[in-house]
Amino acid sequence: MSEIIPTPHYQPVPEDIYRPVIKVLGLGGGGCNAVCRMIELGMRGVDFIAANTDHQALENNPAPLKIQQAQRAWPIAAYDPRMAVRGTGPGIATGRSLSRRLIPVLVLLIAVAGIAWGLLAFRAPTEGQNARLTLTDGGANGVTFKATLEATAPGLKFTVELDTHTVDLAAYDVSNIVLENSQGTRFDATDVSVLQRTSHHVEAVIVFPATGWEPVALIAKDLAGIPERRLVFNL
Repeated sequence: MSEIIPTPHYQPVPEDIYRPVIKVLGLGGGGCNAVCRMIELGMRGVDFIAANTDHQALENNPAPLKIQQAQRAWPIAAYDPRMAVRGTGPGIATGRSLSRRLIPVLVLLIAVAGIAWGLLAFRAPTEGQNARLTLTDGGANGVTFKATLEATAPGLKFTVELDTHTVDLAAYDVSNIVLENSQGTRFDATDVSVLQRTSHHVEAVIVFPATGWEPVALIAKDLAGIPERRLVFNL
């Protein structure tokens, strides 16, 4: 094979330009031991970083980049024989040069923390947690249909309130309120507890079977002369 000679119009591309940047940061004794073991196994293409409060342990660690942890988070100094700076001692990198190396690691850690926070923040409430999502239909025909989603597990639990000043609600059957999933399947309540019933106000706690992660509609049938009135909850 003939050798390609660089010219002003062609310059060879370094072989490692397309190499993915992989950094492994070992924190504390356990993390540093894991980094040491990976280096002993001959893992290639990985930048290893060891961080520990134990100065002696760092000196014995084969990682090329070492961070001496302390009580103060800044300024940061790291032990790296490739980054010796005059006046700071052998193998000690300044905070600025260290930050350039650690930025990809910090970005990765922040991203993982953000994903974890998102999963915790937007998970479905358990039985002991309060969703407190309240919807109302605005009072058609003089009757306000209002519902609050209280919990999604083990079943869907709603507090339903009917208010009016024009019709008599005392005879309204709360079991006429049903649940409909996104496929159009309807479910009757598994438990109904009437908290208050007067001619102008009805309040009840209604529990339905869990339907999974999907929109559901709470439907009040035959309320104030309207065949169906619905409130749609996005779970």
